[in-house]
Amino acid sequence: NTQQFTVGKNHLNFEAEGVSNYSIAYLANNYALSHFSSAVFNVELLYGNNVFLAFLTDKNNISIKTNKGSVLRNAVLGGVNTLFDTQNPHLFYHLPAAKTSHPILDFYLVNTAISADGNKVKVTINETEFIITKWAAYQVEGVPNGKNTVRLQLLNQENLPIEGPFNDSGERYFSVSSEKL
Repeated sequence: NTQQFTVGKNHLNFEAEGVSNYSIAYLANNYALSHFSSAVFNVELLYGNNVFLAFLTDKNNISIKTNKGSVLRNAVLGGVNTLFDTQNPHLFYHLPAAKTSHPILDFYLVNTAISADGNKVKVTINETEFIITKWAAYQVEGVPNGKNTVRLQLLNQENLPIEGPFNDSGERYFSVSSEKL
């Protein structure tokens, strides 16, 4: 419900009707991830383009897969040009977390769907590629303890990358530990 944004601390207020046992994941510029148990919270916004995606997650912090469960905004502050189009197809990286004992692959789609004959998500884990055609969270198995890599890319029906600043996550790292984290 927040309409005006300023450089510095901003008070965000979301409405979540008809759901319970949820939290809100707040993803800033597809990198900094925070989880909030309240629909009202404060975030810091900087000069320039501040792209944020807020989406519902369940009690296990897995994203709830619905386009009605998210808010995508670009708060442009300081009179700079808008560099992000909220109407284009977007892929946002959510999980695996940087440190985990049971890695889960999770991502969030905005303004697009994936299917066997449509757009897809290409996942590369430790140089092994997978094509995902169903929007779901996936348990990652068979990776070694220690440092691992993951990369997500949004592809069109011809398996070519879809342009967009977040449609290729770049190589990210997650560490697997046999200890419960």
